[in-house]
Amino acid sequence: MKKVPEEIILYGEGVDSQLLSSIAFYLRDRLKIKVKIEELHYRENSPYLLASFRIRNPQGLRFEPHPLEVELERKGIIGNSPPKGVIYDGWAFMRFLRSILPSCSLSKLQILISSRLLSTPEEGIHHIRTILLGYPSIISVSGLVEGPAKAKEFYLSRRLFGDELIGYQLLSENSYLKYNDPRLPLVLRGYVLQAFFYQAFGEPFCFDRGCCLYNAHWQKELIYAQLESPYELCPFHQQLLERWMISAEQ
Repeated sequence: MKKVPEEIILYGEGVDSQLLSSIAFYLRDRLKIKVKIEELHYRENSPYLLASFRIRNPQGLRFEPHPLEVELERKGIIGNSPPKGVIYDGWAFMRFLRSILPSCSLSKLQILISSRLLSTPEEGIHHIRTILLGYPSIISVSGLVEGPAKAKEFYLSRRLFGDELIGYQLLSENSYLKYNDPRLPLVLRGYVLQAFFYQAFGEPFCFDRGCCLYNAHWQKELIYAQLESPYELCPFHQQLLERWMISAEQ
């Protein structure tokens, strides 16, 4: 069995440093592996490139960025606060990150936890994603809120009344994630494990809806897999992890 990754490097963008520290502590304890938190080092042309990744319609149309958009990206970099409500081309953003990382070694699992909304195409239409798996892997905190669909009643109410507030009133308070949700640190644990399983074994997802590796498409699925299930990993993936840990110690 492969002994990679040997180290995990966490980056944060638009997220609290305490959140990163809690995830680093969890990974060290869960995987018995070295974990470091590092900063991204942007380049002079980074604001322009980031602005150019903005998605303009569901088909993924991109334009030459406006100077104001470039300036907003520059301020976002300086203040560690990316623009809110903007959707970016996820794969283009991943390639950009790869270009500014200090190294690209499979012995290192590099994960960015970002507040940016990221989308990728599926059958010609862009969809907001919770996680993009690759090098580096990217977890979108905003995507956890906006990506998985809420209960059908929410969308029916929005279509009939044209008002999201009415739709939210029909939902149970704990049936979906919200911005600054206190449950997000626990939810992120499952997603960093997805990134780990992807790099260590090549397969990040599980068909068991109670496993934290379950690829949730609905908020209720995400809530159950990450917060309500009686176990973190299904027996198969728990055994796979234990075998990896034994191998890594040898």
